[in-house]
Order: sequence, then structure tokens, then C-alpha cells
Amino acid sequence: MTGFRVVCCVAWACVLAGPASGQVAPETRVNSFANPTDVAGADPDVLLDGGVYYMYATSAPSMGFQVWSSKDLVHWQQRGMALRKTDQSWGQRDYWAPCVVKAGNRYLMYYNAQPADVPAGSARAQRICVAESSSPLGPFKDVAAPIWDPGDMVIDGQVFIDRDGKGYLYYSNGSVSMVPLDKSLTKVAGDAVLCIDPSQEWEQKWNEGPYVMRRGDKYILFYSGPGYDMPAYSVGYAGGFAPRTVGQAARLADSHPDSGGLRAGSQLGRQLARRSGVFHGLPHAPAALGR
Repeated sequence: MTGFRVVCCVAWACVLAGPASGQVAPETRVNSFANPTDVAGADPDVLLDGGVYYMYATSAPSMGFQVWSSKDLVHWQQRGMALRKTDQSWGQRDYWAPCVVKAGNRYLMYYNAQPADVPAGSARAQRICVAESSSPLGPFKDVAAPIWDPGDMVIDGQVFIDRDGKGYLYYSNGSVSMVPLDKSLTKVAGDAVLCIDPSQEWEQKWNEGPYVMRRGDKYILFYSGPGYDMPAYSVGYAGGFAPRTVGQAARLADSHPDSGGLRAGSQLGRQLARRSGVFHGLPHAPAALGR
């Protein structure tokens, strides 16, 4: 997991400073190591709370989500099921991509799942749900399942809470979009806004795994594409100056990977993916990216 910090350093150097002469900046040499873990999961999301890291992942898709804890991001202890479905749960299969945030004394988990009556192999019924717990270990109980129904598949929900306390839910349906949340962070409070669509050649018509963070007055959106099962799977980023328009600033300039603009694709994205070894995991690692 420490490799996430290395990725972050490289990304910020390019995002905030910008490469010279339209070229991707040289890699910064840092002391690092890569450690295999015994965590069997995908789409990791890490929450730092009280000096302890809690990791959630796509790990028991037919049942819910497991949780692990660590004090150093290296050694992880399995802590059981953070969320377990019941016979009454709206979601009955394909529990994917958890995201956990702390709001006051509450812990909110956003995830996507499908009901039971979906044809095998289909993901069209995937919807984002939200569950609540008084502990980062759970048990999380559904509050809104689904949180809203846009009429088609939505996956990879990630919530960004800005400095003013307002919450924004980012998600993927091939493009990356955002819907604002109400004060409870459990209800949608406005219309969806398109952030980015797969307009670059390396993206091959699919973006997913959004993760938004703020640095000064800039908002950075990390995402992955074109697909987790494809050799070209890479990490890219987009920039903006408001939660509603993150990604759109990149469209105002040349967004080619070599242009030095706010969005990077095949060169930087693949470089980050190679160095991190996580691909889809980068957008799902908020603690390592500085939450």
C-alpha cells in the first residue's frame, strides 16, 4: 500500500507544476518498496480514523464487504464483514466498489450492487446504495438502497466532502458524472453533471473508478480506463476549479497526454499504473492520497 504514496508524489508534480516544454516531467526518484498483501480483494478504499487505517474492498460480492485494519498500511488484519446482506436487502448480488466516509459520528458506506432478478452476466441493474454505521468496522446497515435511480447502470460511487461541508457523489456509467448530495449525505439533491467522457484514444470509450481530491483552489479527478480486464488499463486525471466542473477545465485546452495540460492519459496514466501496480485501485485509495 505504500506504493500509493509514491504515485501521489508523481501525480502532484505533474498536476500542480506542469511539465516543461509540453513534455511529461521526469520521474522523481524516491525510496520506496512494493509489498504484496494477503488481502484478497479489488477496488480498495482506505479510511484513516483515529490513527488506524481501515480498508474496504470488493471481496465477498455475493454477501457484502469485508474490512481490514492496519497501523502502517503494510500489515493488515482481517476484521470480519463490515456489511452483510440479508434476505430483505435490495442488493442481492455483485457487491462492488465500496467507499467509506466519516461525517460527524457516522460512517457512511457507498457501494453498488444488483437485485436478485438480473440475468446472469448483466450489470445493467447496478445502482449505488448507502449504508450507515457507528463504527468503521460496521456493521453497516442500508439507509438508502439505492440512493437514487438514474434509469441505467451506475458504478464506482465516490463521495467528496468539500471544506464547506457539501457532499458530491461521483460515479461512472462509462463516463464520469457527479450528483450533489443533501446535508444528510444520503439523498441526491440535484441533477447529474457530466465531468469527463472517454474522449481520448487510450480510454477506448470507457472511464471508471473516479476519485476527487482538493489541493488549494484546484480539484483533481483521478480515474481509470479503458477496462480492468484490458492490457491498456491506465490511470488518468482531470482538473477543475469547482466540484461541479472538475474535469471540464481540461477540455478548454489541448488534453493530449503530451500537452502538459490538466489531464493526462496514455503516457502519464500508464506510467502511474506501472509504478503503482494498482490500476483501478488508485482512485479507490483515499487515505493514501491524503484524505
